[in-house]
Amino acid sequence: MKAINFKTYPKTDHPIRILQFGQGNFLRAFADDFIDQLNLKELFDGSVLAVKTTTRGTLDDFKDQNCLYTLCTRGIKNGEILNASRIVECIHGVFSTNDEPEKLARAAVIPTLQIVISNTTEAGITLEENDCYEPMPLSFPAKLCKLLYLRFCSYGGASDKGLYIIPTELIESNGDKLKECIITQARLWRMGEGFEAWINSCCHFYNTLVDRIVSGYPKNNEVFRALGYTDPLCDVCEPFGLWVLQGDESLKDVLPLHKAEPPAVFCDDITPYRDRKVRILNGAHTSFSPLGVIMGLETVKDCIDHPDLKLFLEKLLETEIKPYVKLPKDQVDGFTASVIERFSNPYLDHAIIGICLNSVSKFKARLLDSFKDYYNDKKAVPKLICFSFAALLRFYSVNEENVGTTDKNKTYTAKDNEDVLRKMRQYSSLPTEEYVKKAASEKDFWGMDLSSYPDFVSKVACHLEAIKKNAAKALKEVLK
Repeated sequence: MKAINFKTYPKTDHPIRILQFGQGNFLRAFADDFIDQLNLKELFDGSVLAVKTTTRGTLDDFKDQNCLYTLCTRGIKNGEILNASRIVECIHGVFSTNDEPEKLARAAVIPTLQIVISNTTEAGITLEENDCYEPMPLSFPAKLCKLLYLRFCSYGGASDKGLYIIPTELIESNGDKLKECIITQARLWRMGEGFEAWINSCCHFYNTLVDRIVSGYPKNNEVFRALGYTDPLCDVCEPFGLWVLQGDESLKDVLPLHKAEPPAVFCDDITPYRDRKVRILNGAHTSFSPLGVIMGLETVKDCIDHPDLKLFLEKLLETEIKPYVKLPKDQVDGFTASVIERFSNPYLDHAIIGICLNSVSKFKARLLDSFKDYYNDKKAVPKLICFSFAALLRFYSVNEENVGTTDKNKTYTAKDNEDVLRKMRQYSSLPTEEYVKKAASEKDFWGMDLSSYPDFVSKVACHLEAIKKNAAKALKEVLK
């Protein structure tokens, strides 16, 4: 199998309009996919200058193949298997802020530059104490602050040289927090009130929510056999993609992300979309993963292929989660259907034991809001969330090495913070109802005393007794 000669590939030239902090798998399979699509549809005329801000790895592959790479989209879309690929052309060039600091200053004054996109991990939107302006700041917000200041000075504070700034880091209010970091850094560096006023009036910051599973470089040669060539920058993702942006809709005129496929969503309040994702997608994962491990299953697809677990998930979503998501019903139903499709993706190997990492805090964040909404509405505890809670307690019934045993006599290791593990080990040795009461009463775990809800302890204890005997049989019983 040969490598494609990317150097002779007829790449379309576009002016640099986007500076992208990050050149990893996610941005290349998400933001750059959107941008490349818009170029192909002649809805946008722009390329990306990508910035490497970490010390890991090199940019040699990008430079060797003219920043071209293959994007493979694999999964289920509208009930049909999708396995497609194309060469993405939108990255114009790359540079490293660590090895080529002078290039950040050059990027700052590119006249056609309009947009900044970032994905620097959740820890990226923080400042480094006593960070220095020269030769290159350490933190991403400080680097961006320097770039903006250079642009402000070079163009004399011109209002039309402000930038649209779109972070995709997975933290709440990411745009607001990035702007706050930049303003703080500017004050520490004493850049002046004029610069701060320009940031506030001429630069547009967006809070965003992004969602796409990107598995990255293929784990075997099957993809390359289908392509007929190898590509060291090959990137693999699922068809689903969600990009929600809260902020000034004037971005639509500059970068019409709402005309891509799937279309990005512009809104005044991102909260309902974040709530939908956390409750439906993440809540679903947390509802069945500990149970799946106990039953001896290994992947999300194993769980969705199990008829009783799939029925459990569908009933849970329909009766205890979806009714309390504050978006129009068609948007909730459509998102739920897409989640079931994504879980069925034959090309993804998503291990449920990994989803079980820190399951106590995940249960609190992903399922307890639905639990409380259901209780306030029905004046009764939700049966299926209670069953999931019982499965969680069975999962945490481990020995001193935090090792538990599945119903198929396989072992697994529970991973959580030591306080959670220590208390769960201690409580799980007690009689069942006492275990449930002790665990449910831990306000540090759940942010409230779950044992105070009428019938919660007795119902969970009943489920837990059944799961201890045989999880698969207990599941069948709860579905009756």
